[in-house]
Amino acid sequence: MKVTGFNHVTIRVGDLTTSLPFYTEVLGMELVHRGRNIISNPAIGS
Repeated sequence: MKVTGFNHVTIRVGDLTTSLPFYTEVLGMELVHRGRNIISNPAIGS
């Protein structure tokens, strides 16, 4: 079976404040959930 994509990734880091800019700005990922607080994102209806 060939993987053609994915729709969910969970990444646990020791220091979110330091790691977040790397994942969002350098890698271009989008933060949609942070702990128990959902980030406002019209694309996911929140």
